[in-house]
Amino acid sequence: MAYIILKILLELTRPLVIIILLVGFSFFALNTHRIRIVKKLLGITLGFLLFSSIQVVNRGLLSGLEGFAPILKASDTPTADAIVVLGGTLTQEVAPRAYSAETGGDRLTEAAKLFHHHKAPFILVSGGVPYRGFQGDYRSEALDMKNYLEELKVPKENIIEESSSRNTKENVFYSDLILKSQHAKRIILVTSAFHMKRSMKLFSKTGLTIIPYPTDVRINTALVYSDFIPRVDALLNFSLAIKEHLGLLASYFFQ
Repeated sequence: MAYIILKILLELTRPLVIIILLVGFSFFALNTHRIRIVKKLLGITLGFLLFSSIQVVNRGLLSGLEGFAPILKASDTPTADAIVVLGGTLTQEVAPRAYSAETGGDRLTEAAKLFHHHKAPFILVSGGVPYRGFQGDYRSEALDMKNYLEELKVPKENIIEESSSRNTKENVFYSDLILKSQHAKRIILVTSAFHMKRSMKLFSKTGLTIIPYPTDVRINTALVYSDFIPRVDALLNFSLAIKEHLGLLASYFFQ
């Protein structure tokens, strides 16, 4: 129940959800003839839409997250006992395709590069949230991550699934159990750059030596004029940044 409540609260932080709620409150106020309140709500709505849809705002929100760990080349990365890839990489697809890569899909391609550069003997894929495939079967993301890695020429015997976790905290908990059973003490942690800071904070409690390997970098260009113009894709970056900052805040209060 707590997991469901948390997911609902996180969905309420999405910019479009907030904007729809504000517009809904505006219509309610209009029906009760509270014109001054309507004007204030519409002003807040417009201001929030502008604020959340310009990339220059996201640069500020994401820079502290993405700048936490340096970007590495697979060939230059130190060796470790395991490569750990956190979920959020794939989504279900329509037939005949079983899955497709999301924006975080390069977590898997980079993990495959690391493996092929002989940086670790196996890859642990962590992602347990089940979804229904086009054949009516329920499966974990970890299973599809494993299948995707096999398509990238990683042998199935070198891939371990962790399919019990539903969020980052559980990713760490269940992955740690598997890693300890494999006597792994040093890992390469692969996740999106904006997600690395929170992931490292949680993994630091396991006693493992962590080599961060950020992927899916979103703030990777110099400031340009279009960063000051409202854009739809900026709304997604705003949502991701707010979710991560809230997750970091929660990690300080709920150890």
